Amino acid sequence: MIVSPRLSKILQLCLEQDTDEFMSMDELSSLLKISKRTLFREIQDIAYVLEPFQLQMISKTGLGLQIVGEKENKEQLYQQLQSQKHSYLIKEDRRKLLILEILRANEVQKLYYYADVFQVSQATIRNDLDCIESWFENFNLQIHRTPGLGIELVGDELNYRKALTAILNESLASKHDTQVDMYNSQSLLNEVFTQDEGIFGLLNQEILTKVLAIFETHGEQLGLIQYAQSSYIGLMIHLVVAIDRIQKHEEIKENTYVVEMMVHDPSYQQAKKFKQIIDETFAIQMPEAEVAFIAMHMKAAKLTKRQVSEPNELLSYYSEEELLTLIDQMIMHLPKPYDVLLKDDDELLTGLIAHLRPTLIRLKHQMSIYNPLLDDVKKQYATIYEYARKAGRVLEKKYEYTLPEDEIAYIAMHIGAAIERSKRAKPMFKEIHVGIVCASGIGVSALLQAKLAKIVDSHVHLETLSMDQVHAQDYTCELLLTTMALPDTTKAILINPLLPPEDEIKVKDAISKTRMTTRYKSQTRKEGSPIDKLANTVLDVLESFSIEVVDYRSSKQDVMHVCATLVSDDVSKQQEVIKQLQKREEMNTTVFSDLGLALFHGQGSYVDRGLVKLIRPNHEAFIHEELSNIYFVLVMYLPENSSKEQMKMLSMLSRKLMEDDLFYQACMGESYANVYQKLEMILKEYVFEVISESRK
Repeated sequence: MIVSPRLSKILQLCLEQDTDEFMSMDELSSLLKISKRTLFREIQDIAYVLEPFQLQMISKTGLGLQIVGEKENKEQLYQQLQSQKHSYLIKEDRRKLLILEILRANEVQKLYYYADVFQVSQATIRNDLDCIESWFENFNLQIHRTPGLGIELVGDELNYRKALTAILNESLASKHDTQVDMYNSQSLLNEVFTQDEGIFGLLNQEILTKVLAIFETHGEQLGLIQYAQSSYIGLMIHLVVAIDRIQKHEEIKENTYVVEMMVHDPSYQQAKKFKQIIDETFAIQMPEAEVAFIAMHMKAAKLTKRQVSEPNELLSYYSEEELLTLIDQMIMHLPKPYDVLLKDDDELLTGLIAHLRPTLIRLKHQMSIYNPLLDDVKKQYATIYEYARKAGRVLEKKYEYTLPEDEIAYIAMHIGAAIERSKRAKPMFKEIHVGIVCASGIGVSALLQAKLAKIVDSHVHLETLSMDQVHAQDYTCELLLTTMALPDTTKAILINPLLPPEDEIKVKDAISKTRMTTRYKSQTRKEGSPIDKLANTVLDVLESFSIEVVDYRSSKQDVMHVCATLVSDDVSKQQEVIKQLQKREEMNTTVFSDLGLALFHGQGSYVDRGLVKLIRPNHEAFIHEELSNIYFVLVMYLPENSSKEQMKMLSMLSRKLMEDDLFYQACMGESYANVYQKLEMILKEYVFEVISESRK
């Protein structure tokens, strides 16, 4: 509970009286050194303080004031008033409350009035006014200080509303991580509208309780359950303040522009339903201007769902085709590799469509939206916020609007979530054509095709091929399965026509490997910046990655020869690779028995593009003394004149083997698909880090 020091003193003096005694108005005025007029103004909203304690204040002419109720309740209130610590004694909090007090004032107030309310000197209030003037100027409002008269806020009603919403939203920001059932009035009272702290303690509690009941009872009928929490609570606060002003007979200035803009909008009809319920509940007549402002708030509200709960009238403003084109252009303006990785994220597309349609409507009508996570996004995800700002320029240019920071932060949240999904995503199923070559005739081919169809997914297309087609290379299949040996120039997987379990595994691994190694072949390669070169190298590595299995008795020299054949098909270049490996081994071994791995890597003209390969023994570990207890060899090579970022990529992969147990376990013995997936994720994360560093 927050009350002004003056009101706290009035209540304490009344509570100190004997049960049947009144506190006279003259005595109170004298003790507090204020006029009776000021005294009446202080107690006009006293019911909201007393009601939670089941107390009432009665006033009798000639006698004064008296608080009636149970003795225990009086004692409880008295103790709370005596122990009250005003949070606004902190400079920043006091200035926020001063802003709200100025916005709430319905008349010119003297400087000493605010000094008394906050129990500080007039000089402190003058300094506070100097500091908050610029805040009001952001909303085209001015604080007029007239000597001898006092302080008055000057500006039109629309800007006043924007300022009031902003200061309340700033207080709401401290509640954004509160776990609350926003459709339960008691939960909102306990977790958001607590009476013992901040600006929300100044809201009229009696009005608030009734508004909460309206939202709980009529929320579905009025379409409120589709709102995001910030919009839901924001509308609630707007209504409490508006009703409070109407009950106090404050003038709500007419704004013809707002009324004309909203009167034919579907949200105005929704607001009129709201007006009817409010008028009946509070026995008031809400003016047309206030209905228009409620309609604006409802129209600008952020929704939590798309299509299912999105008002039909929104769908007519911007077609899905138009929005998809806009989103596609926004994603294209993201830095590499996001421009490729995020373009097929259906969840991102769906989320942005749901957000951008009402966003464009808000921008069109110069409405604002509040994002309680704005500061967190800008501080903790500064890079992603910057990406969203650049993507947002597409929208700004197309529609000639200026995106506010709150809107940019919402877009950043969608992009950030998509980036996280892309890091965790498994390789997508890719359409693949598999050819079946069988020497035993059509019958056996058909039987084998039927068996294969049972173990592969629907994206694998099987077709039988003749030997003539194979020799003439008259096929478009990415993978061949054969029951007989084919010419050395033809890469194929040899299987038994009966397809035993071990061959089923072989086929599945081959399909998975083919999908992965062809996944990036169609990607457009950009040249120029170091980021482009790094991204291209990552694509090369993922496209060419393979696992080579060798005899577990192989020596170090044997494995070096295998490594050389993986790096190049040219014999002279293979010799160069071996020579370089031997030279490096003489200087400092790259075989780490204590870690169970070896690292064969290099850089030179003998390799045309970046590559990463894995060499494993056909048993658990190598047994040759030079490779004793080695479970795998990681092969990494880069072309000559590779960039610093490309070179760091190899160092990063080496480091990951030491730090990332999952990557190490995958390399040691897991399937090709698992190793590939882990490698892909690590390389993506590295590219993200490099991009982030380059933006700092």
